[in-house]
Amino acid sequence: ASALQSLFAAEDETIIELALGLDAPEVLVHAMARCMGQLAVEERCAAALATLACHGEDNAVIAILDAGGQFAVKEAVEFHGPSAEQLAAWAKALNDVIDDCLIEARENNSDQGRELKEDDDIEL
Repeated sequence: ASALQSLFAAEDETIIELALGLDAPEVLVHAMARCMGQLAVEERCAAALATLACHGEDNAVIAILDAGGQFAVKEAVEFHGPSAEQLAAWAKALNDVIDDCLIEARENNSDQGRELKEDDDIEL
């Protein structure tokens, strides 16, 4: 997980596309599930997911959501409680990126709807 995080942090589109093609989010979520209770492993996986979301744009966020990454990180935070500060920080980072992506998608959909309405008005 640490190696993946380092690769994702390099912001190389080819690496990110390759990682998504190899189902890296699913692998990280699976690792979190198999290592439930092992804080160090869960922190590293959460860090890799958050870094991928941050540098991988919309397709990475979608892959993370599809893999259950946000839920897995949330579950790990709940399991370990407030003493897992680093894990909680990575969970917050992941949630912030996902929220930003969703807000941007809503705004884009809203803008597209306005453009369609404006075009429709012109045609009438």
